[in-house]
Amino acid sequence: MKSWRNKKKDHPNRESLSDRHTKWITAELIPLPEEVKNWMSQLILLKEVPLAYLVVDEREMPVESIRFFNVDPHWAQALVDGAFSIGALTQYEAVQSIEHLPRRYENAKASVRLSRYERMHSNHKPQNMRMTTEVQTPLSGFIMRSDLVSNWKAIEVKGFMGETQRDILRMETLSDKVLICIFEGEVDAVRMYEPKEVLHFGTRSQDRKIDVRRIDEGHEGEPLYQQGTEVKVTVTVPVADNGRLKVTELRETLSRALNTTTNEMDSPQLALEMLSVAGQCVFERGQ
Repeated sequence: MKSWRNKKKDHPNRESLSDRHTKWITAELIPLPEEVKNWMSQLILLKEVPLAYLVVDEREMPVESIRFFNVDPHWAQALVDGAFSIGALTQYEAVQSIEHLPRRYENAKASVRLSRYERMHSNHKPQNMRMTTEVQTPLSGFIMRSDLVSNWKAIEVKGFMGETQRDILRMETLSDKVLICIFEGEVDAVRMYEPKEVLHFGTRSQDRKIDVRRIDEGHEGEPLYQQGTEVKVTVTVPVADNGRLKVTELRETLSRALNTTTNEMDSPQLALEMLSVAGQCVFERGQ
């Protein structure tokens, strides 16, 4: 039986299914806005992923621990697909979304480096910074739960695969004691450095011991070892009852340790002996 209702007349704004499909395909050919690509690149770097999805059990991340990981590219691609799936209302649109997923994922990867480098001051950007779209995968990184995160403000991190240093794509503190860092490519070692601003004069511990450094030409700054051994020569920094440093006595003590005369121990050499450099920690997979 023929319907007596005129569908086109009753619904003048209704689009045919073929018209919707044509518009869908045409929309797919339009380049994604930069804001969308940048947001998708943040997803690849796990920016919007809750920590509970990355660490399912707190017991896997005890205090003073570090956990290395690789980012599964298939999982990251599915994450991008999930973000786009909200606009797929029909089965046909869902199929089209899956077909165009690789292109969306590549567009998102093209902006992965920009998110970190654009926030950097020009003085801090690496000289050999690469802005190309070829991002080495799989991405890798670590999550660290430690007092280092809060005690070492502006901590410097470097990742290595063998002797090759990896670029950092994301480094962020998730809490006072949790730090996440993602590198381009795989890493097997991470080195963390105390901020350079903490360079100062001081002793290595409360016992006021300092390691004596050589001052002879060509070996300035090298550790001084006891003759015929690998034991470093140390001296105790003399301090008065009121806490003040006894500079003259320290100069004489260092001169005896270096087997030099007091006159040879000038101000720059004394400063070299008292210099306390920034500390570093090294973490390696499996150790």
